[in-house]
Amino acid sequence: MKKVKLSFKNKVLIPIIAIFVIAVLVISLNAYRLMDLSVRTRTRVLLDRFTADIHMQIENLDIIFETSNNVLRENHLSLAKAISHILQKDEAFLSTEYLKSLSSLLGIVEINIASPEGFVIHSNYAEYIGFNYNSNPRTSEYLALLDGTKTVIHEEPRRSISDAPSITVVCHYIGIALDDGGFLQVGYNPSTLLLLEGDINIERIIRDSTIGESGYGIVMIAGRVFAHPNVDLMGRNLFIEDWHREVRSGDGFAWINIEGAVYFAGYINRGSHTIVGLIPEAEYYRELNQMRTNTILFVSIATAIMILVILITLQQLLKPINELKEGIEEIAKGDFEGRIEGNYNDEFEIIKDAVNNMAESVISHLNDKLRAEQAVYEAKLHELDLKMQVYNDSLTGIYNRRYLDENLDRIVKSLSRSDSMLSLLMVDIDCFKPYNDTYGHSAGDECLRVVANVLNDNITRQEDFVLRYGGEEFCVVLPNTDEKGAALVAERLLESISSLNILHEGSTVAHYLTISIGGTTGNATHTQKGEDFIKRADSALYESKTSGRNRYTSFPMS
Repeated sequence: MKKVKLSFKNKVLIPIIAIFVIAVLVISLNAYRLMDLSVRTRTRVLLDRFTADIHMQIENLDIIFETSNNVLRENHLSLAKAISHILQKDEAFLSTEYLKSLSSLLGIVEINIASPEGFVIHSNYAEYIGFNYNSNPRTSEYLALLDGTKTVIHEEPRRSISDAPSITVVCHYIGIALDDGGFLQVGYNPSTLLLLEGDINIERIIRDSTIGESGYGIVMIAGRVFAHPNVDLMGRNLFIEDWHREVRSGDGFAWINIEGAVYFAGYINRGSHTIVGLIPEAEYYRELNQMRTNTILFVSIATAIMILVILITLQQLLKPINELKEGIEEIAKGDFEGRIEGNYNDEFEIIKDAVNNMAESVISHLNDKLRAEQAVYEAKLHELDLKMQVYNDSLTGIYNRRYLDENLDRIVKSLSRSDSMLSLLMVDIDCFKPYNDTYGHSAGDECLRVVANVLNDNITRQEDFVLRYGGEEFCVVLPNTDEKGAALVAERLLESISSLNILHEGSTVAHYLTISIGGTTGNATHTQKGEDFIKRADSALYESKTSGRNRYTSFPMS
């Protein structure tokens, strides 16, 4: 038997593989979600730790600065009072050179003595002498020392020049009212604070720190960058940035977009401080993407192994089914003589026996059905043969007049339903009696057969037919044919008979055999009968014969 591909194998294989792949995908999806939760949790912990640490350092720095600043203020105030006492005791100490030596010895940046009118009259910088405190808004508060409103002023640290005018330092200024009017201004370099600022420097910490592999932090105060890894962004106003709206209140996490780059951000807000830790999107998803790649690889390998295992298993399990299927297919193709061979176990043996028994039953049933159909066929063939004998002209082999009588009325009625046309030709062999007298009845019979065949050969449509009407007369019935079509058929019949050149010495028309044709054409109506067409065509035939024969005459139906 010819082997065929077992489609059942695919029907079993595909669902199993689909179930396996779906199961693996579901497990992988759950694992991916767990991994996403793990990555999100770890990232949040990392950002939480960073922002809390930066916040703690900012608070510690504020406390240390405040404490140190208070201590320095007290120390500087005591030192300023001592200098004021020394300078007021002896005016010799008020020279610029002495003041320079004193400031250098004590680590003082500036010593300025102002008159009761607010002008600098003594200073360790000669260029400061003559400076008017009334002229500068920054120094206007020192005027309170002149009018007795205050005795001591602590000015917040600000920039001042050093001995080298190109260098600026931070100074903490203290003003003390003098007993005889005027005031003493001393500017100290708060070195302790500078050391602390160097040790606890938020800007440096932010620049040097990373979160994860490539994350970083930002500290903002009142909407402006206070600390950022990019020093060019220091002091930048962030109120105009879209992402700043996401992080400027409360504590939490958000996905933000900074200049086209996406980050996962953790943020806290404390007063005017906003601390933000950023992890780039690529780093956040790196582990998840790796897991996705591993999952796809795992699913592909597992599916390939699964397919291989299933194919091997199915090859063994489905072998008997395949053999049974091949046998059934051969039987289905009509090979009922074939039988399924082989020894099987359990249900397969039962199926084999059932199929073989079915094949035997089918053969028996087909034989019975064939015999019955053959009997019916033979009966119908016999009936048809009887009808043909009734309708057949025994001499010429074409239809006889009885066939015309029993069918012409039916043809007229059928054509009348669609108001179709019917043409009918009556054909007569010219001078047939002299032909019989001259050549004998046997030759006459042969002449009739030849004419019948010629007439029949020239009728090409299936619905047209020729019959022997009687003696040497024939009739041609042409349904759905108009007068012009009937004339063409008639001319073709006249020419075909003449072209035979059958010798006819007794003819009064020509020395060869000829025919005369009379025809009629009209729309078939339900009131007409076939006999009406025959009579009309017969009248036309009579006209052809009286007009010299070997011609066609047509009388339309009235």
